[in-house]
Amino acid sequence: MGVRAEQRDKRLRDVREATWRLFQDQGYESTTVRQIATKANVATGTVMNFGGKETLLLALFETAIAEHMEPSPRQDATAVDAVWHHYKPYFDFYASVPELARSYGRILLSPAARGHPALGSQARDFNTLVARDISNRHPLAPENDAARMAEALFGLYIHALVAWVSSAATLDEATASFRQQIAWQLARFDNA
Repeated sequence: MGVRAEQRDKRLRDVREATWRLFQDQGYESTTVRQIATKANVATGTVMNFGGKETLLLALFETAIAEHMEPSPRQDATAVDAVWHHYKPYFDFYASVPELARSYGRILLSPAARGHPALGSQARDFNTLVARDISNRHPLAPENDAARMAEALFGLYIHALVAWVSSAATLDEATASFRQQIAWQLARFDNA
């Protein structure tokens, strides 16, 4: 890696660290790009080159959630537990930083984020993992059905996130509802 690339990586790390501290200390809404730049000891334009505070929050959450992910569910896990295994780190992380998570949810679900990888390529990869675990636990279920079920469950996850972000449900209620939806949806494969 060249000197310029190393300097850019260091600036990005500094910006992300400053952003995370400010978001935790004073919240997403109260934090400005200028404050992030000052805390990271960079120019405001540098922060904007990294995408501004919305993009930084999305990236910080993706990184933090990825750190909470476990490689795969236990072999003896039920289909419901295997699917929940993939979603649990999200709900756990949201519970650890609820106000920031609400901001994350609002941004992620906004029209501006439609092309975001969390709702595109990352979601497809995630759904592939979920479908694999459904198929492994219901070997007689057609593979296409497992893939469609994974996509439907992702939609139900987004619905739970919307319910919580919009204050139609508490995080505990949204979590419990989503877990129940997993069980109900997967019950159709029990006799396959």
